[in-house]
Amino acid sequence: MHPRVFRPGNLQVRKQLAPELKYHAVKNDLLLLLKNESTANFVKDFALIAPRRLGVLLYTLVREPYSLKAYWFILRNWNRVRRMRRLVQQRAVISPVTMRERFLLGVRH
Repeated sequence: MHPRVFRPGNLQVRKQLAPELKYHAVKNDLLLLLKNESTANFVKDFALIAPRRLGVLLYTLVREPYSLKAYWFILRNWNRVRRMRRLVQQRAVISPVTMRERFLLGVRH
């Protein structure tokens, strides 16, 4: 099965994926959040982010222990992740407020 067939929430398809692909999915999801989310938007969206992150962690603990190494990867490479985050944040061409508005499509919380 091609990895691009998988969509989050489709657990039947996820069961068919190789453990290495699932590990990279968890790792890349964490990296995406850590590198790209502005501190201001993270704080504003914490009530939405925290349950999902906790759900992913619990699912990984129970159903995909192999993917736990994604968390170890983040911890082991924490300084590198922070450097990458700094670069991404420095290169931002729009403000966190504008980014939030675009992703919310004008919907205010």
